Amino acid sequence: MSTGDATRKYSQPWVVFCDFDGTITREETLVGMFNTFVPELYAQRSKQMYAGRITLKEAVRSLIESIPSVRYPEILDYFMRQPLRAGFEDFVVFLEKHSVPLVVVSGGIREAILSRLGPLADKVAAIYAPQVSAEGAFMRVHSDFEGSTELICKVDVMRRYRYEKAVAVGNGITDVAMARHASVVFARDFLARWMNEHGLAYHRWRDFNDVRRKLKALWTRNPG
Repeated sequence: MSTGDATRKYSQPWVVFCDFDGTITREETLVGMFNTFVPELYAQRSKQMYAGRITLKEAVRSLIESIPSVRYPEILDYFMRQPLRAGFEDFVVFLEKHSVPLVVVSGGIREAILSRLGPLADKVAAIYAPQVSAEGAFMRVHSDFEGSTELICKVDVMRRYRYEKAVAVGNGITDVAMARHASVVFARDFLARWMNEHGLAYHRWRDFNDVRRKLKALWTRNPG
């Protein structure tokens, strides 16, 4: 399993690109973390972001880097307590059986994602997410795929892979660009509303059992 620093590319029919916060997890875990550890600053940065005064990247970086490093173990513990969305483990096994890579792409914290996935991380082809350092007084964040407005440019990650068709699974505003570059989109919450507003085709989903069943039917009809 790669954690985002490998250069391996797949040359095959399908690759699944999947968000983590609010997609693999039932709740928006990064937002929950900010509400737990820096609630007042989160409220302030949210207003600034929605008013267009700062970017999402600026907001997330300032929030993470305002948290003392001594609280990092608490953050990892917080993520460990977050429930995964129903059907995810079976979905991972299903993709492994079909030799389809699952690439997790998230604007969250990579170390926290790895901790929460546990043994399932070994079945994931790669995890791309910002890295956090807790060596100084305050946490610091670094991303190898930083975009102009986000800490992770999901489309840049997609471009690392060779495939005939991409599947995007997401729920939020950070998944819009990923969805626009995918052949098949599974959307819920904000992403589903955005797809509706722009007249784009997608599959609505509640949990990963829905995604697995739809892909199974699709690949049975059109395996290539």
